[in-house]
Amino acid sequence: MRRIKRSGAERRDEIARAVFGIVAEKGAGGISVAAVAHRVGVAPSALYRHYAGKDAMIDDALERLGARVAANLERARASAGTPLGALEAFLGLHTEFIREYRGFPLMIFSDLVFQDPARRARVAAMLAAARGAVAELVRAAQRRGEARAELDPETAGFVFFGLFIPAGIHYHLTGGRFDITGHARRAWACYLAGLAARAPRSSRARRAPRARRARRQEKPS
Repeated sequence: MRRIKRSGAERRDEIARAVFGIVAEKGAGGISVAAVAHRVGVAPSALYRHYAGKDAMIDDALERLGARVAANLERARASAGTPLGALEAFLGLHTEFIREYRGFPLMIFSDLVFQDPARRARVAAMLAAARGAVAELVRAAQRRGEARAELDPETAGFVFFGLFIPAGIHYHLTGGRFDITGHARRAWACYLAGLAARAPRSSRARRAPRARRARRQEKPS
C-alpha cells in the first residue's frame, strides 16, 4: 500500500495527535520517540527529521494545542453574529477538540509540565490568553446589553472554562463514554442563565406589586 506523502506541518500535526493519544491511554510517562513513531506508523528516525528529541516533540505538541484553541476562538467569532453566540460556538468547537485530543487535560496537569518551569509558564500563558479572549467577549456582550453589567468579565472567563475542563477529565476517566457533547449543551444553558442580561419588566408589571400593596392597605381592618 502506497503511503500518502504529507507536508512537514501535516506530519507535525499527526505527531501532536499521537502524543496526546498516548497520554490518554498510558499517561504522560508513556511518551517516547519510539512510542510516537509506532503510533504514527513511521520509523523513529523519521521523527528526528522534525524534532531534536522527545522534549522538543512535547513542546511542539503543546504549542499546537494552543494554536488550535486560538483558531477555534477565531472560528467562533467569525461564525456568530453576537458575542454570546461566539461563546456558544467556541464551547462547541472546544468540545470537538477534547474528543480529538482526549489526553490534553492529563498533559496539562502532568509532571512533564509542572516540573519544567519554562513549559509551565508557556502553558499558563496559553490558558491566560484564551481566558482573556473569553473575558473580552463577555465585555462585548455587556456593551451590547446582552450580558449583566454587574458581572466581572475575568471571573466569567474562569467560569466558562469550568464548563468543559472537568468534563474533559471525566470524559477521559470513562474512556470516552461520557456524553461530553450533551454535557456542553446543558452546561451552556446554565452558564447563559447566569450571564445573560435580564429583560426589563414593563412599567405595568413594575406597577402591579405596588398597586396590590396599596389595595391591601386600603382594606378595613
